[in-house]
Amino acid sequence: MPKIQTKAEIQKENFITVYMNPPPQSNCMSNGTLTWFDLQPRIAQNVKNFDLKINITCSNAKVTTVPASHCGDYIQWIYPENIVMHYSLMDPIRRKWYEDHGMVKFIDYKEKYLYVYPNPLEVGETRDVYIPIPASFWDMGAIHFQHMTQDIRIEFEFDSDFVISGTATNITVNNIAAVINQFDLTGDEQEAWLSDFRRVPHYYNYLDCIRVTDNSKTLTQSAKTNFDIQNFVAKAAYILIVIKPSTAPVASDHSKYRPLELGDGATIEVENPSNEPLLGKGNPPKWEYLEKRLVEESGKKQIRGFYPCAGLKDTIAITFGGAGIQETSTLTPDAAPTAGVFHVLHDGRELGTVAYNATAATLAGVINAGEPFVRTGQTVTASANVNAGTAITLTWAVPDCSVAENFNDKPIYMTGDAGADHYFVSARGKNGKAGWTTSSSRQVELYCMYYRRLRVGTDGVLSVRTL
Repeated sequence: MPKIQTKAEIQKENFITVYMNPPPQSNCMSNGTLTWFDLQPRIAQNVKNFDLKINITCSNAKVTTVPASHCGDYIQWIYPENIVMHYSLMDPIRRKWYEDHGMVKFIDYKEKYLYVYPNPLEVGETRDVYIPIPASFWDMGAIHFQHMTQDIRIEFEFDSDFVISGTATNITVNNIAAVINQFDLTGDEQEAWLSDFRRVPHYYNYLDCIRVTDNSKTLTQSAKTNFDIQNFVAKAAYILIVIKPSTAPVASDHSKYRPLELGDGATIEVENPSNEPLLGKGNPPKWEYLEKRLVEESGKKQIRGFYPCAGLKDTIAITFGGAGIQETSTLTPDAAPTAGVFHVLHDGRELGTVAYNATAATLAGVINAGEPFVRTGQTVTASANVNAGTAITLTWAVPDCSVAENFNDKPIYMTGDAGADHYFVSARGKNGKAGWTTSSSRQVELYCMYYRRLRVGTDGVLSVRTL
């Protein structure tokens, strides 16, 4: 890395926007089109990082889409080469900006982020969607367009399965642009940087990703399953494990971007071809502990699976958790109400209203239709009618191996209107626990983060090899 980069990193920043030319097809999203964005030499100066800006318009009827990165419920902290898991690397202010401009929504838990889909695109709405293009060689200062002698091609394929509700063809792509963040250097500083590039070749080690899927296994509660990693022919920094709730994940039922918990008490081990343990020495660590260690070491929220790859023919062995425990809360009346309407609230937000004589199913329906619960797929049942005069127990489901929680200890509560003759007291009940459900309808995705080396030649030509 040239010494001048140390100086460059403390300079001001500036930005340049480069539009794709020729422009993209207007139906490239709904058609799942493979798209290329060629950035020509001398189109900018140095590169610190950049975002892809996609300008879209919604017509005819509103559309709700998956988040812009199209995958990931619990956001994983890994090296930023993997765009799917990039967002939790960001500081809170920058991440909030991407929530507003990247069609992403986060709920912040103690050691993880819950990833939920955003508000729908309304009819006639035009929106800029920003997607970061993460690669650590940007941050290293490896790319300087004034030094390049070849185009840099950004290749990406739109995923036509991006609609949760609505019609994909109602989304039109107007334009695509690269917003390049540059170090703001003086003329002398730019020349010193370029002179160093022209003097000797520069090398940058970074992480790339190999993805392998397996949907052939039955994943059994409280039992071990081994997954081959022999296709990872590389020096692996670590392996990321994501398990989807379907063998064919799709956007409409959220299975595409909401991976599963492994279940409370699940353990992770790396085994050699003789099934000898290599990670825990016969006592494999629980995945919660591995996540805790990563949070402590990195200062970032967790990766789901920070596991070394010890050899080409080793396997990842997961012993899944046991049965889940359903979380509960209660609504206790001072006496049976005989009049009035009750407002059902959560965290200061009204979910809806129920009459004093509403049935248990009606009360549960109001809660389940509330925005926070629709977005996270959580559901609840109620044990009694509103006018029963007894405590109403709200029991949260344990959907697909993830415990449905009351959102950071904020239970449901009810307040009566002026006509209500009694009141309800809200209280926490039993704490839930994520469990695992035996199933053969799961897709296991293994992401191997492996080392590659980028060479920037004195002639401005880029080349890459695997280490």
